[in-house]
Amino acid sequence: PTGPQGPAGVTGYASVYNLATQTIASDEEVLFDTNGANSTIVTHTAGASDITFNEAGVYLVYVRTVAQTNARFALYLNTDPVTGGIFSSGPVGTTTEGMAIITADEGDVLTLVNLEVDNIVLNGATTGTGSTTNTINGQIVILKLADAVG
Repeated sequence: PTGPQGPAGVTGYASVYNLATQTIASDEEVLFDTNGANSTIVTHTAGASDITFNEAGVYLVYVRTVAQTNARFALYLNTDPVTGGIFSSGPVGTTTEGMAIITADEGDVLTLVNLEVDNIVLNGATTGTGSTTNTINGQIVILKLADAVG
């Protein structure tokens, strides 16, 4: 016999990331210069900080940065910090990673903000044996988990 249908799982996705070297002042937003795959759940202009939700829903937001200094970042939804959305790293040159589940309405804006007192530098170019390549130094991946409840 066939049982009841389970949940749909991930129903949308988006990725934005940064390759260029960037200095982010205290309380300033991280800019993302490249748009990755996007099932149209968000709108983002390359080179901007704002990620605008096109659909209301419940989302998993994954953040990753690689800074040349100690780093502390916060996700903001509109003008408010996201609960559970503050992430930090210790030693210089380490990766800062974190995840948060958020509920967003259509038109809400997500940003990533530097919470450190000092500037944070995200280095873009990495030199290896005989070559220089741009490396992702900041990234946000968004997965839509469900439609908004209520």
